[in-house]
Amino acid sequence: MALRSTTIDNPLLVYIPCLLTLVLALPGCSESGPPLGTVSGTVTLDGKPLEGAAIVFSPKAQAVDAGSSSGKTGQDGKYALEFGSSRKGAYLGEHSVIIEHKSYFKADHPATVKEGKNSIDFTLTSNKKNKNRDAVDNAQDLPAAK
Repeated sequence: MALRSTTIDNPLLVYIPCLLTLVLALPGCSESGPPLGTVSGTVTLDGKPLEGAAIVFSPKAQAVDAGSSSGKTGQDGKYALEFGSSRKGAYLGEHSVIIEHKSYFKADHPATVKEGKNSIDFTLTSNKKNKNRDAVDNAQDLPAAK
């Protein structure tokens, strides 16, 4: 019995299976780090969108690989969180949320991030009794339910 040599006439038949294997393997490699839930919402102050506010979600139960997520509100008061430079969202679980706006506003808020999409709005009211204060002490800091 003689061995027969075969030649592949079309080189694409060799490259296509390799390329297909590579394409199917890449999605599993693209995201490393802790599991995240996407987080977006709106921040209002005294019923108006709060533009230019910095928002930082810090996990209360710090895991070794957990870090803070942050975002900034646009003209419409809407924000979306980013985790690091390449991922969107926040670590799953309970968070302490800091909202800072210019030099006059800073408050601490509770929030819970779950798997999947999270819409977390913050409805804030200023302390109008004492306009000379740097911080708004009596902010109503409960996220609006959706």
